[in-house]
Order: sequence, then C-alpha cells, then structure tokens
Amino acid sequence: MHTRTDRLLDSLDILILWSFAVAQPLFSILSRNAGFFSARGSRPGEILLLAAALSLGLPLILFLIEEIIGLTTASGRRLFHLLALAVLGEMLLLPWTKKVAGSAGLFLQWTLLLAVVLGTLTYARIRTARRSLAFLSPAVLIFPLIFLLTAPVNKLVFRREGVSSSDSPRIGNPVPVVMVVFDELPLPSLLNENLEINAFRYPNFATLAGNANWYRNATSVAEGTLNAVPSILTGCYPSPNLQRLPNSVDFPRSLFTLLGHQYNRHVREDNTRLCPESLCGEAAQKFSRYQLLRQVGSDLTVIYLHYLLPAAWSRRLPDMTNSWKEFVWKRRKEQKAGVQLGHYHDLMEWKDRPGEFTRFVDAIRPSSMPMLHYLHVLLPHAPWEYLPTGQRYTLDHDIRGVKGINDQGVD
Repeated sequence: MHTRTDRLLDSLDILILWSFAVAQPLFSILSRNAGFFSARGSRPGEILLLAAALSLGLPLILFLIEEIIGLTTASGRRLFHLLALAVLGEMLLLPWTKKVAGSAGLFLQWTLLLAVVLGTLTYARIRTARRSLAFLSPAVLIFPLIFLLTAPVNKLVFRREGVSSSDSPRIGNPVPVVMVVFDELPLPSLLNENLEINAFRYPNFATLAGNANWYRNATSVAEGTLNAVPSILTGCYPSPNLQRLPNSVDFPRSLFTLLGHQYNRHVREDNTRLCPESLCGEAAQKFSRYQLLRQVGSDLTVIYLHYLLPAAWSRRLPDMTNSWKEFVWKRRKEQKAGVQLGHYHDLMEWKDRPGEFTRFVDAIRPSSMPMLHYLHVLLPHAPWEYLPTGQRYTLDHDIRGVKGINDQGVD
C-alpha cells in the first residue's frame, strides 16, 4: 500500500533530483550570461516566474503524471517513478562524462547508465523516511534564491531606472536623427584597393560616404555586442569588471535619455535594452506573453541540451554563438536561388535580419515632432553569408566550424 509518507518521499525524490540535474545547471549558466534576459527585455515578474517554473513547476508536473498513473495501476506508478529517478540520475551525471572523456567516452557513458539503473533500484529498495534524499530538500529553494539574489540577475529583478528623461538638456534645434548600428561589419569588406568605399560592390555606401562625413579610422572600443553597443550609445568606455548589463538600469544616461521627451522614438534594439521603458515601453513589447514564454522555453531547452550532451550528440542542435535568443529556427527543405534582400526573410534560417532592416527603413515617415530612428541589426554578423547583392551563399550545414564550437568537436 502506498502511504502518504511514500507519496511525500516520491515527490521529494523528483524535486531534489530535478533541482540538481536541471534547475541548478541552468541557474548557473543564466547567472553568468544575464544577457539572455536583457536581450528579451525580461521583466522582474517574468524572471521570477522562470525561477519558480524551473524549481517547482516542471518537476511537479512529473509527479502529477505519476499520481494520475497511480489512479489506474499501482505497478505502473512504481515503474514510472523508477524510470523518472533513473533518467534524472543520468541527466545529473552525464555532463561529468564530458569532462572526463569528452565525446569519445562511449564506454564510460554506457557504464554510467548501468550504474544509474542499479543505483536507482538499490535506492528504491532501501529508502525509508530516514534513508532518503529528503535531507537535500533545502536545495530546492536555495538554488533559485542564490540565482535571484546575486549579481547580475538581482539587478534585473530589483531594477530601478535611475535617470528621468526630464533631466535631459534642452535641444535648441531638434532635427530628425537616424542611427543604424550594423553588427560585425569589418571596414576592409567595404574598401577597394585604394582604401576607398568600393562603389562597384557597394554603390549606396559609396554615395553616402560622398555626401557625408566619413570617419575612416573610427572603430568600436569593444569586441562584444553587449559592451560595444552601450559604449556607442553612451559615449563611455566599457568596464567589464563592473559586470554591467546592457540595459537602462546599468546605463541610465544614453542617447535615448539625452533627447528626452522632445523626440518621439522609433527604436529597434537587438540584444540590448538601453532605451528605458518610460520612453520605449511600447516598442519593447513586440511579442505576446505566451510567445515570450514559448521562446524562452525553447531556448532554455537548447541551452540545457548543449550542457548535457557530448559534442558528438549535440552537433545537430541550433547554434548559440551568434545571439542571446531565438536559437531555434525553422528549416526549409528547399531554398530558391536568386532571392533579393527584400524577399530573403522568407528563407531565413537563423533570424529575419534583412527583413528587420527593410521593415525599419519602411517605417521611417515624416513627422510633425522630431524623431529618433534607431536600429541595431545583426547584419552582417557572422556567419558572413551575404553577397553584395543581398543574396546568400548556399552553405552546407554539415561544414564543421560554420555553426559553432560543437561542430568542431569541442565541448
């Protein structure tokens, strides 16, 4: 007979193993890469909801399934519980084999699987109220608390915008401003043998350079987007040791607050959120709450599978090295040749970068009030795959090194 104590111990088994095998690794990864949240403009409530779902919600769903099975067959419930413990135990220990043997440790992985199965059966036979995993139960709450209360995530959860746009200086002659930040655009790609803009390959860049001030030697002051873009928008050198996040809390003074309420804003940020919600709140809400949660869930799944699986098994997973979000893309079986820039988003696999740019340009309209049009777009950004016409190289996705570090066989 399955007593109330047995059900309590069963639920603790699943909660505790889940916390160590899934929740804690993801909390650790996300706390070191808080740009995951900044890129999405995640609100405090969304981060709290994520922490609760990872710690309690998902494992409780497993236990609920187990209870439903138990309503029909006690043996089925027992079998499901043992299977859940074995799978979670394997997930807890499998990353260890990556560190010990890398992708070549197939024998070690099968040995580990056998050990986990035997360990699960042994634990099920000897488990009592005093001989159980219950003593580890505080970790279920400790892991999310550490995640939420330590930097830099705590700055997202308990954020306060420090500068009001009402503090901005008075602009005597407010003219329209258009600013486009092209990510990873190397200057030599645009030049000819005379170190001038190649007018044959890039006629529009050449026309712009001929009618504007071109600062030939200007360059970014950082190699990473999350440091370079805030420097561009604030005029300040990056300070990596301060662990600043690319948002309006850590960078309260920027181009957006400088222009204050004298300007309307047409702003599209990618991977940063330097425009305060008080100025760009509506622009930041591009997706419904359901779409955001679904995107976060799919991206976290990709992150965890990269963490869990050896390179030989994970090389077919979506790449995570090109962005902080939207790792999962829709693959098309067929690609048409000769697709121009304006139509390329129909075939885009990684992200709708050209479509994002054309939609931004199309949205520029005359206005009775001064406008700031700002776009940060991941173009051309590696992998550099576009011809000067806007057409795309036909890449074989099996080429090692094209998609990220796991395709090089490195964990």
